[in-house]
Amino acid sequence: AIIDGTIGVIKRLYDPRMYAKTGWSTLIAAVLEVEDVVRAISAISEIEPKLSKYVSHALRTYEELRDSIIFSMFLDKYVYDNLSANLVKLKGDDRRHCSRLLGVLVDMYNVMTVIGGVYRGLPQELLIKSIVSGYYMISRELLESMARSRAALEAVELFSGSRLGLELNRLGLRYVRPQDIPTQIMRFLRIRSEATITSLPFSVGLAVAVSLLKEFEVRDIALIASAIEARVRRKVIVENLIYL
Repeated sequence: AIIDGTIGVIKRLYDPRMYAKTGWSTLIAAVLEVEDVVRAISAISEIEPKLSKYVSHALRTYEELRDSIIFSMFLDKYVYDNLSANLVKLKGDDRRHCSRLLGVLVDMYNVMTVIGGVYRGLPQELLIKSIVSGYYMISRELLESMARSRAALEAVELFSGSRLGLELNRLGLRYVRPQDIPTQIMRFLRIRSEATITSLPFSVGLAVAVSLLKEFEVRDIALIASAIEARVRRKVIVENLIYL
């Protein structure tokens, strides 16, 4: 999130100055006062004009399918479309090192959007349109085949044959259920980030690796705290931690 002027979308999402310019606090207050989910999502598009296209598409699709996961899909697609587009702007080693990390995040979005959509019975055409370009360790052709699966486990089986799926298995990062996949991909990214810090101390990849590792630490702490409050068994908590 700290690559000067390069991965702009990530910097904007974490830069507090952006919130002041766009009236973020005012917008959040307005959204919290809205009781209807459709009106709340409509208000979010005020964050950035480019977001309105995604919100409009999400609202039309929601009216047809009445599944609130649609909003999450389209807002995530906005973030990852921008991330993928900014990765392409990088040159040489910077692009290669960042793609090894952030490119996998795009892959994770694509994989979980498709598998989750198949599980929820969403239309194949919608899932295919939701795929973000800029594939790193899984091809578009395979993602489209997964979107046409008759069941989520069938899509998981297809994923197992991808370069990403094979790499997870090689590292012993097993996944039996669809919900296991994102945690295992993030563990894979943790391993790659740690390797990047030790092998590439003077590259843009270092900033990305440090940011990811810190994000994973915060995610694990938040997971532990909320799980303890909900009286989740220790075994279940450990199974979902990125840092083992």
